[in-house]
Amino acid sequence: DGATLYITRDLAGAVYRWNEYKFDQSLYVVGASQSDHFKQMLKVLGMLEDAEDVPANDRMVDRIKHIEFGWVRFGQKVMSTRSGNIIYLEDVFNRAIEMVESIIKEKNPDLKEIKKTASDIGIGAVLFSQLSVRRIKDVSFVWDDVLNFDGETGPYLQYTHARLCSLIRKYESQGNDISADIDVKLISSDEEARVVEILADYGEAVADAGRVYEPYIIIQYLLRLSSAFNSVYQRRDDEGKIVRIVSDDVELSKARIALVVSVQTVLKDGLSLLGISAPEEM
Repeated sequence: DGATLYITRDLAGAVYRWNEYKFDQSLYVVGASQSDHFKQMLKVLGMLEDAEDVPANDRMVDRIKHIEFGWVRFGQKVMSTRSGNIIYLEDVFNRAIEMVESIIKEKNPDLKEIKKTASDIGIGAVLFSQLSVRRIKDVSFVWDDVLNFDGETGPYLQYTHARLCSLIRKYESQGNDISADIDVKLISSDEEARVVEILADYGEAVADAGRVYEPYIIIQYLLRLSSAFNSVYQRRDDEGKIVRIVSDDVELSKARIALVVSVQTVLKDGLSLLGISAPEEM
């Protein structure tokens, strides 16, 4: 009857985008169930370019990739538009924000800009839940897990960032300069050395994530960094007393705050790459 098929529309769309934009990459972020469809589409595009003797360095087909991902489940149900079993993302965001706002009002009612902070945390929690597993795996969305402030969740990373910002504010409020030169030899404990080692891996983690299209790699890196810093923050001496970041030892405090600033900078940047806000207070 002259109607088009999925694949004919995708072929036309690919050719149009190539002629219009001459893209470096065209990424189709579509569920893994469509894997065969994209293999067929790319095969046809390759045959078309073979027939036209397109030069190897100017082939559209080599710049198109299918970025597949698993199912999203709410409980035991798989979302499907055809079956009508769907939940709109806007509704998920709105509910997450409402739940976080309720938690904040209960635990920290004096917090400034509660609504904005609730929005940052709620949206960040949802994004984290989708990006924290390898994209080919199925995602099971459970509210209690998503909004947990203690486990490996978005709020946990955001809370760690807020704690770092609080330490920096407190240090600066005492008239100290966080940009001052430090004696790096003073950062000497095993826990601090571990943080430095992880900080050095950040560039590689971002490069790996980009190379294989896996935001999961950045999230796992940020979780390792946060866990390592929290070990420094909660460290105790031989007498069982907490070892403070800021102490009466001016030079040691300066060095430890430099480490805090480094972790805060990387944590904020990593969250930004994932589209997640980094609140300074929670």
